[in-house]
Amino acid sequence: MAQERATRTRRALVHAAAEEFDRRGYHGASLAAISQTVGMSLGALTFHFPTKDRLVEAIHALGLSMTQREMARVDEIPGCPMRRVRATLVAVTRLLQDEVVVRGAARLGVERPCPGYAWTATWVPKTGERLEQAHSAGCLRPEPAPEDVTALAVGLVAALASGLHSWAGAPTGAAQVILGWDLVVSALRSDGPADEPLRADELSCGPGCGRRSRGSAE
Repeated sequence: MAQERATRTRRALVHAAAEEFDRRGYHGASLAAISQTVGMSLGALTFHFPTKDRLVEAIHALGLSMTQREMARVDEIPGCPMRRVRATLVAVTRLLQDEVVVRGAARLGVERPCPGYAWTATWVPKTGERLEQAHSAGCLRPEPAPEDVTALAVGLVAALASGLHSWAGAPTGAAQVILGWDLVVSALRSDGPADEPLRADELSCGPGCGRRSRGSAE
């Protein structure tokens, strides 16, 4: 019972810390503000996480775990690699928009990298591999090179992660990233093998794309 209570407390602290880092960044976040968010004394917080960097490590670990779980689901999608590329972007952008821990891990990956915890490593390398496969299979035009298309996909996600996705009169958030990707792919497709029909969850960015939430870890 005591161990379960300690686990719940640590989970609450990690979420509160992710919210603080998401709003203020690494240098602007404070342990005092995090402890106030969860209604806990600073001493109680430091009992579980003695330093701010220990909280950073916990956010990295949980954010990566949540993303890896989604990537495992994407791996099961059959057919053309382009389907899995799109599903990867759908999953990653939904996580960024809906899960504060993932947003925290993404931001801290830039501001406070932690050895062994690279959030982009959970999805960027596989995206590049799948675009290489699609290119080799003739699903995409010879130009641009697959690595350039990968960089474009990463840039779209980075725009969302940085909050640069709000243009007047346009869809926002994850939906806009997927719209941009679909427009790019429509211009890059060759006359090669046609894709199999996409499932409903591959055709849209899915439930939650139009909302923001504080997020929750499973």
